Amino acid sequence: MAKGSKETPDGLRNKDALVLQSVSTLALPYEAVNPIALSEDESSVAHSCPINYGLLSDGLQRLVAQVEHVVVEGTGGWRSLMNDLRPLSEWVVQEQLPVLMVVGIQEGCITMRY
Repeated sequence: MAKGSKETPDGLRNKDALVLQSVSTLALPYEAVNPIALSEDESSVAHSCPINYGLLSDGLQRLVAQVEHVVVEGTGGWRSLMNDLRPLSEWVVQEQLPVLMVVGIQEGCITMRY
């Protein structure tokens, strides 16, 4: 799931998801890399369709079955709320994914990671 997607002739596309797709060792369709694209105006909380965690989990399992490592990039922060007001971090814990936290070195970033 990626926020900040822009309309293209192929539909909504997020630049980070396109980078992940381009460096994948598999030729993956965009939807396998980013099953839920949110426009720049949408947030995951305001998104009109409920976030389908089953879709995310199923897609993750399909990728895990094909490769040795899968990179799941966060969307807007570790505790970003989805539209059911559940933080995305709960899905990460549910899927038992290892976490690498990257925090920018600027005022406020250390306290915002929680």
